[in-house]
Amino acid sequence: MRQYSHHFSCLHDEDGPTTDLGRGTHYSVFRTTEWYDRHQKRLREAHIHDFAVIWDEDHDERVVYAAEQIYLAGLFSPVLFIGERKGTITIVASEDFRNSVTADEWELWKSAVYDRGYEVDGDYWSVSFENAAGISQDHPARVTEYLVDIDSRWKLGVGPHEDRYEGLYRGIEYPDDEGELPEKPEADTTGTDHDIPF
Repeated sequence: MRQYSHHFSCLHDEDGPTTDLGRGTHYSVFRTTEWYDRHQKRLREAHIHDFAVIWDEDHDERVVYAAEQIYLAGLFSPVLFIGERKGTITIVASEDFRNSVTADEWELWKSAVYDRGYEVDGDYWSVSFENAAGISQDHPARVTEYLVDIDSRWKLGVGPHEDRYEGLYRGIEYPDDEGELPEKPEADTTGTDHDIPF
């Protein structure tokens, strides 16, 4: 599995188009440790944050650098999807976060994220938060369906590590010394913070 980042582990990686969506649309799923919940409130214990990068045909890995800068500033916990297309970074935040903050708080968060994510390796990118379908060049309904499918497969967002075993073993193979996959541990399914983002 390719290593894109020292801060994010890659759980699933597509290095080229797998559908006819947009111009070469494909995705990768990453995992990191998160100290803020989906409402941007400080956690007492670290949680797990899974998110997806939506790539276009050029697979510009600098979008991961932009994600790192937002993460290191403590602003990343609401993010479910991030992608770059034609010089614009599109960030899709959890609808639960958007609905839990005031209009002023939403604008402050967007402004802080923009300050961290707009400059990458000497290039200056636009940052969009309002149009999830803009993350891929295709009909909005098709793009939304694509994102919902990824979200349903990977349960993106922030949650206790006990609730993330399913994601840990989905799409990754960790064979033991005999070449067999390890037994999947029992997951605590009594609760989740997952919300459909659209």
